[in-house]
Amino acid sequence: MRKLLAVLVVTVMFSTISWGATYYVDAVYGRDTNLGTSSSSPWKTIAKVNATTFRAGDIILFKKGATWKETLTVKQSGTSSALITFDAYGTGSLPVIDGGLSRSYGIYVSGKSYVQVRNFRIQNTTHGAIYITASKYITVKYCDTYITGRAGVFIQTSSYSLVSNNKMTTPATYYNVQTDGIYAQRNSNNTYASNNIVISNEHADQHCDAIQTYEETSAIIKNNYVEQRNAKTSHAQGIYCSTNHGTFKIFNNVGYGMNTKSSLLKFKNYSTYGKSEVIGNTLYGGKGALFQTNDPYIIFKNNILVTSGSYPVISYDLAVTSKSNINYNIYKRNGSGTSLITHAGTNYTINTWKSAGFDGYGMETDPKFASISSKNFTLLSTSPALNKGLNLSSPYNVDMLGTARPYGSQADIGAYEMKILSKTNEGQPQENTQITTVESFELAQNFPNPFNPATTIRYSLPENSEVSLKVYDITGSEVAELVNNVQTAGTHEISFDATNLASGTYIYILRAKDFMETKKMILLK
Repeated sequence: MRKLLAVLVVTVMFSTISWGATYYVDAVYGRDTNLGTSSSSPWKTIAKVNATTFRAGDIILFKKGATWKETLTVKQSGTSSALITFDAYGTGSLPVIDGGLSRSYGIYVSGKSYVQVRNFRIQNTTHGAIYITASKYITVKYCDTYITGRAGVFIQTSSYSLVSNNKMTTPATYYNVQTDGIYAQRNSNNTYASNNIVISNEHADQHCDAIQTYEETSAIIKNNYVEQRNAKTSHAQGIYCSTNHGTFKIFNNVGYGMNTKSSLLKFKNYSTYGKSEVIGNTLYGGKGALFQTNDPYIIFKNNILVTSGSYPVISYDLAVTSKSNINYNIYKRNGSGTSLITHAGTNYTINTWKSAGFDGYGMETDPKFASISSKNFTLLSTSPALNKGLNLSSPYNVDMLGTARPYGSQADIGAYEMKILSKTNEGQPQENTQITTVESFELAQNFPNPFNPATTIRYSLPENSEVSLKVYDITGSEVAELVNNVQTAGTHEISFDATNLASGTYIYILRAKDFMETKKMILLK
């Protein structure tokens, strides 16, 4: 075993293709004449970064707490086994790229592949905080975008890309400009997941969706929290999918908008109908139908929809072709009136809807959320949504927080699976629940690196797993066991203190289920 580890360590040490170099950028104490290859000798400007040719596997780290007023332009591609990564280092607030309301973009990616952007605050741009075009396998994670033009992430004609775990907000005022959270057009096979998007632009004519896809093919939209505060325009949806092709999977999203005029979830096709799936979403609020679609083949199951006033809950513009596609949903219309669902121009109550052959296991009832006032849409232990949903296979057998479904005998209806049944915990808000879902196993580069004497290692688990995290020296000898137990799904951090070790290069290895990843770190004393 030790010989095998030694071979692995040597492979890591001398594999320039897989591992690349690490560069540091500090807007306060950096100098562009520095080598940039250590935190004690960082570059200063983004111009220096843009002028440098990077290789697959290179990591470019920006100092937390610093601000740049330049556009970061990605000019090289990585590979499937060695991404080019733009990330943060140090402590404090996220590094800021500020467009000053005069620059089009904060980060610009065109015609590139296998690039990831993580942990930036981007603000005051006019055409998109992060702009991606004609690219593939691009990842944007853990970023905070303040949207003052077009979108937090604008992505077009790109494929197999991931926009995940980001926070996006707009000015809370009458702002005369388009301010979408994610605007995606003419892409294919992208995933938009676990983002927290709050749209507060009150303009009456501007386009202000939390997530919009246009002429998109086969997208996944899951685990997002979207909040729409615009009450003045019909162009302000929560999630709006328009002119779609292929199969969309829209699940485990929470949509909230007390007074928005338009739908919190709208799925529209204009030519080619697919067989898209809207599963396990929770929608609350609205002054119009919370869900609207013109797709007669739509599959709509395990959803919770509650209006904040006297409005129908759902509008099916065209007749649904298979009544079995609509089932196991919970509806609640507050206020006066009995019309619950509009289907091909005809209004239905829950009873006439069922008599027509739809939603045999559906209910018109209060789902009993933990706390609407604090926007906590987890379920109370008395909720009628518990154990009343349809059990489904992957990817629908995991809820918004990563809990396996069903936790009971049947899946719960809505975005959350009830797993905390203790009265002492019931109704307590769960901090950052909208952005904690993890998409895959992942081992991050330690921060800081190089370090002396302590550093932090972060890793992510998409499911509960038995985890081993160990540190080795360059001979393959184990020098520290940091983790050796079963851990819950989510992102974890652990500190490694190397006070008793000599300066040099060390290797750390994460094992979880069938996953294993190795990275190197440098101790400089």
